[in-house]
Amino acid sequence: MTGLVGFSTAQLAAGMAFRRLSRTTAVALVTAGALGFVVAMARISCPDGAARCSLDDSGQRDVLDTVHGLGVAGYELFFLVGVVAAAIALLRLPDLDRNRMRALALFMLALASAVTVLNMPEANPGAMQRLWLAINCAAVLTITVTGARQSAQSTSGVVP
Repeated sequence: MTGLVGFSTAQLAAGMAFRRLSRTTAVALVTAGALGFVVAMARISCPDGAARCSLDDSGQRDVLDTVHGLGVAGYELFFLVGVVAAAIALLRLPDLDRNRMRALALFMLALASAVTVLNMPEANPGAMQRLWLAINCAAVLTITVTGARQSAQSTSGVVP
């Protein structure tokens, strides 16, 4: 849960770093980060530990299960909107060759994130959850670094 809180904080930073390039990206990533906090705080029934999160054998859901599930769905939706908006924003920048590669990487990471979460198995999804978070971390890192570089170049007078 500490890792999820840290990752949510990183998404807030990514949104803020990219705000000059795309307001849509900033709002979407900040919203995803906030929903990430909800996901981390609303633990679901994990009778076999976090790596084997699933509903208990009775299949009954409580309020935290529902909040967690809705938080994950909302997180992924806003995360994907933010990543795709960042990729589109990069295609509008002057240095098209360099930014085209970054945009392509972001489009591919968004696709990989969506495919991974849609193919997550019901039983023992721990490894897939970790893969999904690793993919999302790569996207957040790309967005944060690119946004910070573009902001630094625009404030220093250097053309990006």
